[in-house]
Amino acid sequence: MYISQNEQLNIYDGTLWRRTKRLKSKRSEIPQLKNPGTNLPSHTDLEKAEIIADHLESQFTPNDFGDPNTERTVEKSIREFKNEIRTSKFKKVQPSEIICFMKHIKINKAPGIDSITNKMLKNLPLKIILKLTEIFNHMLKLRHFPNCWKTARVLPILKPGKDPTHPVSYRPISLLPTLSKLGEKLILNRYLTHATKLRLPIPQQFGFTPQLSTTHQLLRVVEHINEGKNSNLATAAIFLDIAKAFD
Repeated sequence: MYISQNEQLNIYDGTLWRRTKRLKSKRSEIPQLKNPGTNLPSHTDLEKAEIIADHLESQFTPNDFGDPNTERTVEKSIREFKNEIRTSKFKKVQPSEIICFMKHIKINKAPGIDSITNKMLKNLPLKIILKLTEIFNHMLKLRHFPNCWKTARVLPILKPGKDPTHPVSYRPISLLPTLSKLGEKLILNRYLTHATKLRLPIPQQFGFTPQLSTTHQLLRVVEHINEGKNSNLATAAIFLDIAKAFD
């Protein structure tokens, strides 16, 4: 099998470069971590995982800034929304949508907790594609996103220049199942269609908007500054930086 894989390497499609890079790259291992509570070092991989998990749990615990009355009102609204019988008005998923998605996924991406690789999905027969279409249509109809697709495999990546013995030095990378990403993509496409009809995205929103990017936002800011400068007016800006926003 290894020989046959090497025979299929090609200098034009990037497969030879990826294989060479994989062979030359060094595998980084997490050293002994200091337990923040006891300051004692970890000795096993399980202990390291528990230290990092405890750190992430503390990071993901929301701050209690809410008003009890407001929280009860929100919880009541959520319960009523969940109990309300609704019928989906979203456009049905077609097999062609799934096939198009499969064509554009990269085969070298790491799989999620289900261990289903992108290469496996790219080679699915039409019979399975039709079954997936049925599953996703039920998902939209029932307005239910499977919990198993929300479970991610978390990989700790050391931040550049940080102490590798401290759990705070690691950034979590969450690997979701590709089927989960497909489900999100199908929902997003339908949401954007619906939101555009209602003119929900404000003109000032450039993130997560098709055909727009941070470059367009920068051009808009520069334009405002130049307009103020030409009119002898001061231009003020407020920047908000959220710590560990992607953690």
